[in-house]
Amino acid sequence: MAEMGEAIRDAAVGKAGSEALTALAKTTEGYVASHPRRYSSTISNEITGPEDPLFHSSTRMNGTDGAVLVGYGIAESQMVHAIRTIRCSLHGYIALQSANAFQWGGGRPRGDSRMDDGIDRPLDAKRYRRNRHEVEGAGMIRQVALLRGINVGGKNTVPMAALRDLFVSLGHDDVATLLQSGNVVFTGSGHAVPGDLEAAISEQFAITCRVIVVSRDELEQVVADNPFAEYQPTTVHVGFVGAPPDQQSVTTIDAGSFAPEELVPGDRHLYLHLPGGMGRARMPSQLERRLGVPITFRNWTTVTRLADRACG
Repeated sequence: MAEMGEAIRDAAVGKAGSEALTALAKTTEGYVASHPRRYSSTISNEITGPEDPLFHSSTRMNGTDGAVLVGYGIAESQMVHAIRTIRCSLHGYIALQSANAFQWGGGRPRGDSRMDDGIDRPLDAKRYRRNRHEVEGAGMIRQVALLRGINVGGKNTVPMAALRDLFVSLGHDDVATLLQSGNVVFTGSGHAVPGDLEAAISEQFAITCRVIVVSRDELEQVVADNPFAEYQPTTVHVGFVGAPPDQQSVTTIDAGSFAPEELVPGDRHLYLHLPGGMGRARMPSQLERRLGVPITFRNWTTVTRLADRACG
């Protein structure tokens, strides 16, 4: 069990949320496939007491599972139940797979993530996370910090675990990260100042990056006002701006010249419909230059997940 725990820790390092969970699941599957008898013995042997080596291994494994779950913002009182959820789900899945119940032959089809998603969804559900009233007292605000340009092409590397620790050291509560692109959900006493966060990140990680802070209420409104709801979510993106853009600058943008790409401006955000995807889009690179304000973009899936996490 200790060996499997080490393998999971190595696979999950630098990851958070669903990415860390996928690493845990795939590493566990791989370990069981390579050492079926060893895994079977660890789950069938009874732990005799605190002096039993299996007790220490089990405790460390629970710690590893807990570290993987940090990115979900799970309340401490719910952590043991969440760990049981992933352990029971993985054990049942692996038992069926070992018995060839799925009749896959060569193992799980490459790219199949339905099992991982099936565990991710209940963990991401509000019943596991802290109620907003548990962490939001007088003057406490639930908000999201959006970092721009980190962990891209091996540059501006920021480990998510270290980023969470930094936000906690700054006095914020209920800190969680989503993906590796720099999305931090947290509760703070008053609105966080982007410049202060930028300075702390620069000092801690020796990088320069812009930070845009959005409150929970703002994020909920962004989701509610989506003007591109009829399009595929994969083609919808939101540009979050550091300050409301000058309306005269907005009116000078000829969105028609970027067709079929579309733009709908909001107060402190811009809705973009990019049929060809962000990678091929022409409009995003022009917006910051023309509007004269910092912008960081998130796809619609990330926006809705952040809103859900902020409201938990």
